[in-house]
Order: sequence, then C-alpha cells, then structure tokens
Amino acid sequence: DLSQSIVLASLFDREVNCRRAASAAFQECVGRQGADNFKHGISILTAADYFSLGNRTEAYTQVAFEVAKFTEYRRPIIEHLYRDKLFHWDTDIRTLASKSLNKLTQLDQTYVIDIVLPYLLPLCTDENLFKRHGSLLGVAEIVLKVGQSAQSLVSS
Repeated sequence: DLSQSIVLASLFDREVNCRRAASAAFQECVGRQGADNFKHGISILTAADYFSLGNRTEAYTQVAFEVAKFTEYRRPIIEHLYRDKLFHWDTDIRTLASKSLNKLTQLDQTYVIDIVLPYLLPLCTDENLFKRHGSLLGVAEIVLKVGQSAQSLVSS
C-alpha cells in the first residue's frame, strides 16, 4: 500500500532529507487524494511533521509509536522494523529499531510474542553478524517490555 510505504520511509529512512521528503510526499498525497486512500492522514502529518522527523531517535521511538496507534500502520511498522531495520548495516539503526520495537510491543503484544519472537530467535545464532546482533537486540528489547508488562499486571 502506497500510504504505508511512504509512512515507513518518513519514519525510518537513515537520512533526514529522505524522511522529510517522504513526509512531504505523504502530505501532498493526503491533500490531493484525501482520507479514503490515506487513512488518518492529517493526524499522521501532525505527529510526523518536518521538525519531529528531523531527529532520527525521535522518529524511531516517539513518532513511530504515535503513528502505530493507527491499526492500518501498526503491523507494517512492526514488520519493517523486525524484518529490515534490525539487520541494517548501521549499528545505530539496529539499536534504534530494537528500541522502537520495545515501545511498539505494548500496542500489539500478542503479535510480537506469536510472530516476531519466533522469527528472531533462530537468527540469534546466524552466521551473519548484522542478523545476529540485530536479532539479539530485538529479542532483548521485546522480552524487557513483555517482562515489564507482566510485572505491572502482577502489581495491580
């Protein structure tokens, strides 16, 4: 889906100019094609504006979390992080992807436990260093969030 692809580029591209350009393209599409084709367009543009996307850490952690609150974008965002960004050549991107997965786990914990963890666990021993490192980071952050959620349930 075009809207999801543009949102993924605006949130997770390594370069600030590409994130901002994708956001501008999304804004243009929302303006020309309307809410039927670009669901929650205005709300997403409010969260993912020029300035918030300028900071890569904020884009990965805060803005991605806000956009993922919309169900149409949640699973594509999670999937992009665990299938692509966790294995990026840049260590900082792998780390940010894992931190983003930590925050996103609370929005769809069942999906993360049932789909994402079984995908990542075998890759923790992969020969490819990027896959092994990214998988370990991802599993660690997900397990941390699941543990915190379980602990808060026990406390209440």
